[in-house]
Amino acid sequence: MATEFTDTLIGDRMADVVDYVGIDYYYGVALNNLTAINAAWDDFAAVRPQPEGIYEAITHYAHAYPRKPIYIVENGMPTLNGGRADGIERGDFLRDTVFWLQRAVADGYHVIGYNHWSLVDNYEWGDYSARFGLYRVDVLTDPTLTRQPTSGVDAYREIIAGGGVPDGYRPVLPSAWCSLATIPDSCIGPVSAEGPLTTLAGR
Repeated sequence: MATEFTDTLIGDRMADVVDYVGIDYYYGVALNNLTAINAAWDDFAAVRPQPEGIYEAITHYAHAYPRKPIYIVENGMPTLNGGRADGIERGDFLRDTVFWLQRAVADGYHVIGYNHWSLVDNYEWGDYSARFGLYRVDVLTDPTLTRQPTSGVDAYREIIAGGGVPDGYRPVLPSAWCSLATIPDSCIGPVSAEGPLTTLAGR
């Protein structure tokens, strides 16, 4: 697995001199979600989000470096000029992602922070078509650079005000089956969305 290779090549050598493990998480690969291949030809919005993969990443690095807290330094979902063929909304993606962060905290993993990428749309991978912003900005056509809120804005505000998603929240996006990052565990018993959550307020 790629994670074990980078752990050996970089992580194990740095473990004694870093304060936390920082994770960038965008895509997962599973037997029922092989859409990450679309990123190979820059069709990033065609990759189906797999929010529960952030939980898998947290558990992997928490076990690989048990004395280090986990910080999600970058996470987001691209659209193609503001839309996605699968219809997934940024607000749903953000709520689902925070649900899995809360699940990780409730399960005892030391998660100290989360950064959403990004506040506004930006220049990515050679053009402005891959959009990640909570606010959409039409850089090429709008000289005023007006910030247009996406569904992620209300979701972000709700999450901040509530210290996370409510205890009864359940993910909107379907979980992948048999994640290639956690074979065979995710094939036998995928991580459960059931059970109480832990608020993120004050963490």
